[in-house]
Amino acid sequence: MSPLLNARRETIISFRNAYDFSSHCGFAIHPTLPLGETNLGLAPSHILKELYPDSKLLWYLPHHAVFHPHKPDKLRVVFDCAARFKATSLNDQLLQGPDLTNSLFGVLQRFCQEPVALFSDIEGMFHQVKVDPQDSDAFRFSWWPNDDLSEQPIEYRIEVHLFGSTSSPSCANFCVRKTAQDNIGNFSREVIDTVLKNFCVNDCLKSVQSSCAAIDLRSQIC
Repeated sequence: MSPLLNARRETIISFRNAYDFSSHCGFAIHPTLPLGETNLGLAPSHILKELYPDSKLLWYLPHHAVFHPHKPDKLRVVFDCAARFKATSLNDQLLQGPDLTNSLFGVLQRFCQEPVALFSDIEGMFHQVKVDPQDSDAFRFSWWPNDDLSEQPIEYRIEVHLFGSTSSPSCANFCVRKTAQDNIGNFSREVIDTVLKNFCVNDCLKSVQSSCAAIDLRSQIC
């Protein structure tokens, strides 16, 4: 059996074992994992024209569900980009890219300059940034079709960047900064500087001189 098929086989075995173990312990994997609500840009296997193309890099990501004890109705799907197979992992093969994250110390210093504070974040920041189509086959995973646990798992391809992927922070920060730079003529200098200087990853900490200025800035950024 080829290493590629072995990797897929091991991922599916791990996937099924996790389901069997969690069921045995009384906390079964969520039977209706809301794939359509995860904002992953999923491409189901039936539109993958080449299931095992020789010319492309392929990787199969194991995943599991995580529940917060204080938020029992909220499910988070974790894709393990650090999972190892044959002494390597997806993260081992990815380039980290340049560190484009603003210094937290600098963001906090600027946050203390004015009396009126604003705080916001970019929801699902990594999931708003697309993976290059030629690389998206490195982000495959298996799930049951139509959430039917009696069926054989089929393959999906994630087409956005994932939390926990080595390259995601640099790619996402680049897109945020590029968006600001591309829109210099469409927004005030204050807005552009806020995006470029007052974000630490997806969190924005900004202070302004008055409530009116805060309302105006919020209306332009949001």
